[in-house]
Amino acid sequence: MKKYLLLLLALSCGYSLANSVSSFSDMANNKINLTPEQLAREPELLAQMLLSSLHRNDLKGVALLRPIYQKQAFQDPVLSLWIKAALARKEGDLSRAIDLYRRLISASPELFSARLQLAMALFDNKQYTAAEYQFDKLNTEVKLPLLQQTIAFYKGQLIRQEQWDIDGSLTYLNEPNINNSPKDNQVENWTFSTEKEKAQGFGYMLSADKKRLINDHFFALTVIQADGKYYWNNKKYNEFNAKIGFGGGFQNVKNTVKLTPFVEQAFYAGGERGSPQGTLHRYFNAVGVNFSVEHWLNSNWKTVLATEYSKLNYIDRNELDGNSAFAALSLFYLPNSKQYWMLGANYHRKSTRKKVYQYRRPAVRIAWGQEWGLGISTRLEMHYAWRHYYAPMREISDFAPSFYKVRQKNNEFGGSLSVWHRGIHLWGITPKITWNYHRVKSNNPLYQVNKNQILLTLTKTF
Repeated sequence: MKKYLLLLLALSCGYSLANSVSSFSDMANNKINLTPEQLAREPELLAQMLLSSLHRNDLKGVALLRPIYQKQAFQDPVLSLWIKAALARKEGDLSRAIDLYRRLISASPELFSARLQLAMALFDNKQYTAAEYQFDKLNTEVKLPLLQQTIAFYKGQLIRQEQWDIDGSLTYLNEPNINNSPKDNQVENWTFSTEKEKAQGFGYMLSADKKRLINDHFFALTVIQADGKYYWNNKKYNEFNAKIGFGGGFQNVKNTVKLTPFVEQAFYAGGERGSPQGTLHRYFNAVGVNFSVEHWLNSNWKTVLATEYSKLNYIDRNELDGNSAFAALSLFYLPNSKQYWMLGANYHRKSTRKKVYQYRRPAVRIAWGQEWGLGISTRLEMHYAWRHYYAPMREISDFAPSFYKVRQKNNEFGGSLSVWHRGIHLWGITPKITWNYHRVKSNNPLYQVNKNQILLTLTKTF
């Protein structure tokens, strides 16, 4: 079919489509007037006009063209879904628009304009964390100065928001060996009677933080976190942690710096020697400080530094009292809006009153996130760590297994693969299936671990 450069001055039904003007070829500038009936007989041209209006975010033009398109014998499902999303946003039904845009991008992740409109709808619906995530993805591909300015404007607005950011997750847990009982209970003519214990339950997490702006760049910060595990058939392994922090920071479009002193309280039901009823008791408390820096090197590369120092006080086990120091440096690469890579290294050192419990643990990490066709997304993560303790469990002269008389050294490997569908959101909740693998090779055979888990996680950002 011949392509046109079309200017619709008026239609016989009495309304104007002047706002739907779009260039469809670089042919001579011919002006063509069509009635709705004539346009309905040109399905390819009608679809091109709708696509042009959608790409340009011309919601009025989309609304005028939609009734004509609905009468077509064939309606492209992706185009129809985009039309519904755009008009829901135009009518102010942001929750429905967001759901439709997510389904659209799930089916066609290459639609840059649709992803931009999703980010705008999320921003308008005050889902600022999710909006920032989409704008960061868009920023990896945008080349046109006007679009760069649009994204920069929204990111500038995002750092000025003072609303609470709330995240939560719920994970089904199935632990075939929750007490990490060794596979072989007899080592060096010593018999260890610990048997494997099973547990099923769920893990939960809820975090909330709020910025209060001091001026354009400096802010005060409140952070509240709670997480725990509940096992309905083995309650003596139940646990709960709560943390609250008050601090501040500095931010602009490329940098975010945070300093947050905090207090923390942990509760535990006791483990193998705990209460079968799962009664939680105070396990330890901590006072510490978090410091983090996030810096965008350019639109595709980002670095993140996270550190934490805390002083630990155990309620019943004073030999564990001491301090914990942690630092992690990560480099993110986002080649496009559908993929990211992460390479990181971290170091953890725990000091205790009794040297046998004191250790250092350097580690390296790598992660890869990908949006695939058919709406499937995956995240693969792997890490390797070396945990070295500072003293043996027993003296050379003690009557004990030989592996207790040397400093324990663990080589720890872990990996996880998460899979989810971008188009599945129920009340804003995203279900994810995750396979976890954890392996520990140790010179103490009682601390060898080889564990596989399948987890179902529900996540939501409020």
